[in-house]
Amino acid sequence: MRFDTGTIIAISAALLFYLRMIILQRQRAKTSSQKNAKKPKYPAQPQSMVVIRNRYLVGRGLLLIGIGAVLAAVPSFDSSIQAWWWVPVTAGILLMSLGIG
Repeated sequence: MRFDTGTIIAISAALLFYLRMIILQRQRAKTSSQKNAKKPKYPAQPQSMVVIRNRYLVGRGLLLIGIGAVLAAVPSFDSSIQAWWWVPVTAGILLMSLGIG
C-alpha cells in the first residue's frame, strides 16, 4: 500500500491528537486518585473523559475535517484542488486538539 505525503501528515496529526488525549486522561486519573486518597464522606461524581475548553475551536476543527472529507470524496473537484484534501483535515485535527483540554 502506497501513502502520499498528505496521508502521512494527516495520520501524524491524528496520532498527536490521540497522544494528547491519552496524556490528559492520565493526568485527570492521577489527580482523581489523589483526591480519592483523602477519603471524602460522599462518593465522587463521575468525571467526563473529554473536557471541551473552547467549543468554537472544536466546531471549526470539525468543519475543516468535513471540508477535507468532501474534497477527498467528491470527484467533481479539480484534481489539483482535490490533491490538497489533507490540509483542512490536518488543520481541523490541530484545532480540535487545542480546543480539548
